[in-house]
Amino acid sequence: MRSSQCTRRSILAILVMASLTVLAARMIPVASRAETGWETVRASVRDASLGWFSDAARPIHARLPRDQAAFWLPQTERILRDSPPSASLAMGAAWVLDSPSLTFMQDHMQDHTHSEALKLAGVPGIDLDWEKIDELCAEFEAACAAPCVELAELATRLEPDEARWWQMRAQLLFSAPIFGGRMVQRSSESMRVLSAAAAHDPENALYDYLIALACWNEAATLTFVEDADRLEVLDVARFEQGLEHFRRAQQLPQLCFGEGGLAAAAQFVDRVGISRTERADVAVGRRTEDRRAKVHMAFRNWLRGRAEDAHQRGDVRGAIEIWRQVLRVADQELACSGGERTNILPHSFRIVAVARIRELAAEEPGLVSRAELAALEAIDHSSRVTLEVYRRADDRLEGQQASASAGTGTYLLGWGVEGLALAVPLAVVALAGLLAGRLLGTHTSVRASFGVLRHIACWMLAVAISFAVFGLGPAEVIPREWQVTIFCAVVWMLFAAMVVWFSVKHSGLRKLLPPERTPERTALVHVIVLWIAALVVLWATSRDDFAWFIKGLRQLSVGAVLSAAAGLSLFFWLFLILWTRSLRRKHRADHDVRLTATTVIGLLLLATAALAPIVVAGLAHLPAAADRTLPEAIGAGRITAETLRSAIQLEEGSWLWAVLQWFAHRGELVAAGLALATVACWAARREARADGRSLWQLLRNGPRSRWAHVARRTGLSAAAVAICCLAAWLALMPAVIRAVESDYDDKMSYVRDPAGYQQPFWNIVAEIEADKAAMEEARAVVRERQAASTKASQPLPASQNN
Repeated sequence: MRSSQCTRRSILAILVMASLTVLAARMIPVASRAETGWETVRASVRDASLGWFSDAARPIHARLPRDQAAFWLPQTERILRDSPPSASLAMGAAWVLDSPSLTFMQDHMQDHTHSEALKLAGVPGIDLDWEKIDELCAEFEAACAAPCVELAELATRLEPDEARWWQMRAQLLFSAPIFGGRMVQRSSESMRVLSAAAAHDPENALYDYLIALACWNEAATLTFVEDADRLEVLDVARFEQGLEHFRRAQQLPQLCFGEGGLAAAAQFVDRVGISRTERADVAVGRRTEDRRAKVHMAFRNWLRGRAEDAHQRGDVRGAIEIWRQVLRVADQELACSGGERTNILPHSFRIVAVARIRELAAEEPGLVSRAELAALEAIDHSSRVTLEVYRRADDRLEGQQASASAGTGTYLLGWGVEGLALAVPLAVVALAGLLAGRLLGTHTSVRASFGVLRHIACWMLAVAISFAVFGLGPAEVIPREWQVTIFCAVVWMLFAAMVVWFSVKHSGLRKLLPPERTPERTALVHVIVLWIAALVVLWATSRDDFAWFIKGLRQLSVGAVLSAAAGLSLFFWLFLILWTRSLRRKHRADHDVRLTATTVIGLLLLATAALAPIVVAGLAHLPAAADRTLPEAIGAGRITAETLRSAIQLEEGSWLWAVLQWFAHRGELVAAGLALATVACWAARREARADGRSLWQLLRNGPRSRWAHVARRTGLSAAAVAICCLAAWLALMPAVIRAVESDYDDKMSYVRDPAGYQQPFWNIVAEIEADKAAMEEARAVVRERQAASTKASQPLPASQNN
């Protein structure tokens, strides 16, 4: 018999090891072929093991700005010292020191339900603590601004004839706030450097525009007051100097910002001793394109402010001329777009400028000729059609990418890590249980049967309870009213079970029980009956039809409450006595039994009557206490759960939201603990019955061998589930590695060759522009929008206004 059991165990162990080996062999080639394969595996193992004792080291791009500065400054010195002189490497280091990676902002989210900007963006309720973010970024700027300017200067000194280094250096002479704010000069030598850059790149208007912006920032203030821009010039000479440079810039043929900053940053971070995924996140977080947008917005704000100031002074002609200058800025950048997708902004500015010129021309007819208005109309229509084509191309490209990435398993990484993270503590419990089973003694006694189905039942029950309490409850898949009702019912049940158990176990009523019926079974039957009665009462009293009953109960005097409680107690105990009437016939002549039963019933009635006010008061406050005790939904950081649910667009009461809440409450750990406790208790119960003992007797003086069996059962159960979690992790990791590798390749292809990365978009644009039917459809859509906009802007007739 024992040899057959050993044989079965050996076969099972061989099958388990073979399965794990096959899964590992399936994962190893995938991890070996991917650049980020083994990094992903190591990160998963590290988080699952060391993550239980301390927070895993945060990636550099997610740290606070001051910590990023403390990391990058010595890295920059080391890499440039140990590498041959390279303008590209120096400029890449300058871009890294230009601004911190912005992932840290996710720790500074907050509720801001009334944010109009977020409502317009379609993300109601979530905002960022911009004041704190600006403060943290200022720390990075103070530490890295000077080295950034020096490194950009080094790039132009190493390759002085390369225009793009001068273009990037000119932009890095100014700090660019993340949200709003002015571009501030980083060096007192900015004007001299911009003049030198203009000499190396004479056809580019960028340098004169930047000088104009610097002059205007120093000489004037621009504020938004009462739905209008207000321009206040403080230094007329300095402001006129800026206007002179602006006019000079308007005469140049193009506006170029320099391409290749991302590639230079990628070249630099490739030499840093961090993981590949961290390198990709750092490189893609460089704000090279954001600089272009910042300069554009600064131009538009100053020009709009000047135009509004001229309009308020009655100089409509001057205001129109300034908006023509806006058109010129857009045309200059379109002349230097180089196929980049950044020409969306110039088209947007064109539309705004044309609309404003038309409004001003309507105020004073004759300032703009019909020919110019027709030309402006053509420009506006062309830009709108172009943006519509871009939108359609973007939608088509997103559809292609979504279909190509379908089935990659976006959420597999989280599931894989969770599987291994649960396997580690379970393995520890399994080792402790098996070791305890070995140390508690030799297994001389025969083990009670405890099959696989019992283990499965324990785990399924534990997961179901945990998911119901910490998943379905917080997500309110189970309505809150039901949760409170169930909670109150459970409290009622526990109270009833305690009363019945002690009364049957430790009173004279035990003598009325037949020898073949144990007190535990009888108590269980009574408890089930009371549970059903409690559920019926709770359900009935929660209905509106019984509101009068609750109201009347609250108005009863203390004496009436005591009488009602005594009556209910009498009914319950009479029911118990009548249930055992056949037993009482056998003991009718036994005066002691009748006296004991009568005494016990009387004492219980008195105790119930004395405790009735406390019980009634407790039950009255039980629903409120239940509502405070039941778990609530968890958000993220300072974001409330409701705001987070709305932001990720999950329906209230959805099962996916319940799963997220289950993990947020660490429901998987609760389920594991509850399952192992259930296995241990059930196994102990069966071991006790194998010796003809009760569970209490086993707890008091049970043999060590029985406890050894219980420990082994619990350890084996934990080991089996740990192996299943490990197998799931091994099975999921190939898909996880592919998903991480795909994301890494996508980011690195963008930073290494932005033009090549965007080429599929431009190919689709070319296809749409070559399709006459598609272009006609785009033009029709634009005409409809313009007609609707014109109709909405027209004033209503006097009759309708009234």
